[in-house]
Amino acid sequence: MSALALIVSAGPALANVVVVDPGGVSGIKRGDVLDDKKKIEVPLGRRLTVTLQQNGKIVTKEILGRRAGLVSELLTPESLPTRIVSLLRDLIRNGGTSQDGLAGTRGFNLYVQQVGVATALGGGAAKTVQTICVEEGQLPLITLGAGLDKTTVRVQNPGQAGPGTTIELTKANARAAWPSAVGVKDNVTYRLIEATGQTAEVRLRSVPSGMLSDLTSSRALVTLQDRGCSAQVENALWQTVQQR
Repeated sequence: MSALALIVSAGPALANVVVVDPGGVSGIKRGDVLDDKKKIEVPLGRRLTVTLQQNGKIVTKEILGRRAGLVSELLTPESLPTRIVSLLRDLIRNGGTSQDGLAGTRGFNLYVQQVGVATALGGGAAKTVQTICVEEGQLPLITLGAGLDKTTVRVQNPGQAGPGTTIELTKANARAAWPSAVGVKDNVTYRLIEATGQTAEVRLRSVPSGMLSDLTSSRALVTLQDRGCSAQVENALWQTVQQR
């Protein structure tokens, strides 16, 4: 029995399946995209791990050898938007970081809705504005990140008068709701000012109620992408990839 063989069959190609782990077999790499018209052969004792959509949900599956057949027969994948396939490929190839360098929740001191918020060292304006999706009628959570024992955060709407509202975060109480006095409006950029003077800016976007409860749904992920909430999409896809 040969190592994993991939034979391209005739007909249009649909990029629906992304390789997470080739399982040590030759002829395939992490991040390779398989269309459903490809014939694959997984030798006995080998294991091919892929991410795809089934029943409207993005899932990670394994094909245990010995198995052979078309991708469509072995996995019954559903068509995924090309932009989701491309993002999956980049995340898998780069170990959880997209091609443009976004790192999701890595390396920052503050989080909003579990998304790392970049702050400018030494105070001043944030280098980038992080766009974060929030369900309609809900207040996002602000969370203390690694490396901080405690801090205060002042939340401002630059379009409103006044200094904003200050909340305190500690290791014992590391989460706090977004101040209701500041409120949440769709497509408005807010300023977060930490006790050290570091400043971050976040743009909040509204999505329908319940949408963030299941981010294995490609429909939900496309909606978040359309709103510009790329970090949340990356985080959700990477969590799915890691679930075996």
